[in-house]
Amino acid sequence: MDKLEIEWAEWGNEMTNFGRDLHGGDQNITFIILTHVKLHIVLIDRVKNRLNRNIATVNEKQVDEICRNFDPTLKFAYSIGIIDSNTFGALKKFSRLRNDIAHKEGFKVTNKHIREILSAAPDSLKIQMMKLENPIDHLRNFIFNAYMELKKGLYMSNPLNKDGKTFYATLDDPYFCGIESEAYINKKITRMLPNVITEMPAHYSDYFDE
Repeated sequence: MDKLEIEWAEWGNEMTNFGRDLHGGDQNITFIILTHVKLHIVLIDRVKNRLNRNIATVNEKQVDEICRNFDPTLKFAYSIGIIDSNTFGALKKFSRLRNDIAHKEGFKVTNKHIREILSAAPDSLKIQMMKLENPIDHLRNFIFNAYMELKKGLYMSNPLNKDGKTFYATLDDPYFCGIESEAYINKKITRMLPNVITEMPAHYSDYFDE
């Protein structure tokens, strides 16, 4: 097996194990506690991976301190572009639900709690679930997809086209999210453009009247 095949096999095993956690124990409590822990771990892994692949010097101890709890880790991941605003909002609500379960005696998960989480989630992480009647299964599906996308970003199995060639990298590599990425280059050009136009000779300004 080559490295790519090995990584896909590892990723498949991770998803299988995570799926077991989703369906273990009391349907309204145990899977929320278990998957919350695993989501926290993968968020930490993604934060460290992105920092170490784009910044020369990273203070690992400070990162560990910041990421000790779930919510600051989630904010950190959002602030450096690992997750979008909708995923951030949905996982924040999921974390609040987990904390209520852990700290409020006799707390019960209701359909309202689930709807609040799912209403914030991005469509890309919600499959068509016409056959799923139990709302808790909708929540399981969202959490599984969120974990899957976060975990997949760690592997060197994401295709990238560069100079007419295809190679594979993690989603945290500079070509995807750093100074080599198309998004960064476009942002840099956009920032420079007003200055370039200002410095042009007067007769060139006619091209930019619109």
